[in-house]
Amino acid sequence: MTPLAIIGAGGWGTALAITQARVQRPVRLWVYENDLAATMAQTRENAVYLPGVQIPDTVQISSSLPDVARGAGVVILAVPSPFYRTVATQLLPLMSKDTAFVSATKGIENDTLRRMSEILEELAAPSFTAQVAVLSGPTFAPEVSRGEPAALVIASTDEALRMRLQTELSTPRFRLYTNADITGVELCGAVKFLKREPHGSWRKKLELSVVRLKSCLSFLSRPASLKKRCGFI
Repeated sequence: MTPLAIIGAGGWGTALAITQARVQRPVRLWVYENDLAATMAQTRENAVYLPGVQIPDTVQISSSLPDVARGAGVVILAVPSPFYRTVATQLLPLMSKDTAFVSATKGIENDTLRRMSEILEELAAPSFTAQVAVLSGPTFAPEVSRGEPAALVIASTDEALRMRLQTELSTPRFRLYTNADITGVELCGAVKFLKREPHGSWRKKLELSVVRLKSCLSFLSRPASLKKRCGFI
């Protein structure tokens, strides 16, 4: 199995690395800050962005983008949207047309109003046509990192790609559902803010996640009801 590279070690990127490592997948995690990368490698904890959760020893932690990215079959970008273009510009020369890119960042680029997947496609275009998918859903990094059940969507216009990523990235407690509407998934992810249910059981939270997830995916058919159906507050 080819290594999985996760670019960005905020709470979400770290949670994704932990989740994938639990199923014995080789995982590399890129950390922007040199000192944080060294500390995380030593303590096996991201005390800044995801405190209290142990990072498996099998996760390779590094602040070297080439070391993390080269040879990866799947690259997940989980960097904050304001820095997405900068990081992607540095990343793409290390990649090839065979790389599958998964954007796990919610947001719209302020200056261009481009979605994150559009930035990837734009930057890759001079060299190759990027295989791009989007990962999104009503999830929270601490809960995912603890192994609580989660339901998300992997969206791409490429059916073969989204089916492949569903198979490769799904785990028994991290379930991915496919969708072709990459635009709808990204826009919904960029503007929604799901209400958290702090006192509910994990089962109740999962039920709410599934309902909101399905509603969010179909919002383009009834845009007037976007706020209600996507669980906005």
